[in-house]
Amino acid sequence: LVSTFSFPKKVENILIYEKLTPYAYQESIGSSMNPHNFGNFHRMKKAHHEHEANVKKVIDTLLKNGIQPQNIKKIRTRREAYDLLKYQAPHHACHRKGEEQIEDKSWRSPVFKPDLFISTGGDGTFLRASHLLDYKLGTNDVPILGINTNPELSEGRLCINTNGLSLPQIVELAINNSEVKVFRRNRIKVTMSSRNKTDFQTRDFHHNQIPLQTPEHKIRKMSSIDDPEYYNNMRIPIMALNDVFIG
Repeated sequence: LVSTFSFPKKVENILIYEKLTPYAYQESIGSSMNPHNFGNFHRMKKAHHEHEANVKKVIDTLLKNGIQPQNIKKIRTRREAYDLLKYQAPHHACHRKGEEQIEDKSWRSPVFKPDLFISTGGDGTFLRASHLLDYKLGTNDVPILGINTNPELSEGRLCINTNGLSLPQIVELAINNSEVKVFRRNRIKVTMSSRNKTDFQTRDFHHNQIPLQTPEHKIRKMSSIDDPEYYNNMRIPIMALNDVFIG
């Protein structure tokens, strides 16, 4: 569904979800990067440098258009995003008033509230960025701009169609207009049932990152008329955008 989205205020805060390229990932785990170890070494390296150059173009365009450096946050994993978006609270959050413990909210650091997500990578990066749209994080109505950072080597179907526009022009159109055209998509909620609680260990298989711990209170004991024996039931905390794989 195509509709018009109105920014509630001028775009100031940008959260960039950056693809972790295969080349960068192999480097991060200490792999010896050479053609003897990787048959596609030159392609991997080219894709990595093309990606980095286009991410730099995005950031340079933001800075050129008045976005302050401290208002641009860059992440590579959902774990980093959860840590950035959640409410930060020091341990001395409470003081006593008589026998009652009162929570003092006046000192709290403001949470980073993005006005716009920019996904820099391909469709996979866009899908992972979409998982960060959550009402509990205050991001449910934040639009995502998908930038394909390897247009010569890949085709990002969910990323913006350039229509003859340069990458800087696309970014400028997104941040300098009070209204933009958006594609609104339905997402998929998954409810999981099992008699075994260990089945609820949710993991992100993208480079073995674990996005978040399964909250104990989310697992509920349930039964039904058809199956009176109690079983565990939980709604998976991440919503899917295009499909769900069960296997």
